[in-house]
Amino acid sequence: MLGWWIFFDLRKRGKMKSWIMCFLVLSTVYGQSAHPQAKAASQGTPQASEEQAVLVKFANARNVFYTRTFFNAGTIQAEWGQSIAISGLFISRPLTGNSSAAGVQITVNSHDRFSDTLSKTVDHVSYIDDDEIENLNKALSYMKDVAQKWSASAPPQYTEMTFSGRSDFQCGLFYSDKEGPLFFVLASPDQRDMVSISWQQIDTFAQMVNSAASSARAELSAKK
Repeated sequence: MLGWWIFFDLRKRGKMKSWIMCFLVLSTVYGQSAHPQAKAASQGTPQASEEQAVLVKFANARNVFYTRTFFNAGTIQAEWGQSIAISGLFISRPLTGNSSAAGVQITVNSHDRFSDTLSKTVDHVSYIDDDEIENLNKALSYMKDVAQKWSASAPPQYTEMTFSGRSDFQCGLFYSDKEGPLFFVLASPDQRDMVSISWQQIDTFAQMVNSAASSARAELSAKK
């Protein structure tokens, strides 16, 4: 995960060609170092199909008619023009028993690591069911408390913290020797890309998520 962060940092300085070998060496050494957590996270974790989010099931349904209503809660800007957009989402199937679901949609806009420039971006969309919000809030509160401690004193060993939703949504916290505690949201289904922001924006992220969830929840109640 951090290997790509180093890669983008070098690209930002216009040294991609001369430092590409440095990146490969760093990634290899880092993956074989005494940080098994980072290695495991970069390789990805199998997703259990039985834990698929309700919103994902609705969004992936075929041969059905459905409507989607979005409630924009805001966008957090990250480095190099990347961003994390948060929206409430209400999905209904008015022609099939009027079944419906509510939750939050997270759209992460990140740079395409396979592009030769930083101009090409890709969107990764993930979903959080309404009944996942409480656990996410607890995780965000815990990570904020830890980040405050890390901002005063670096952790003695490299440590990652991750909240993993039913779908491929994941967010978490890690410590950067250069920038201190950083909050991240994964930006690809293979879990190899991420967009990171200051830990001080955890509250902003939480507020947007809860605002989005509240709007979608209200729509769900109104349609019943």
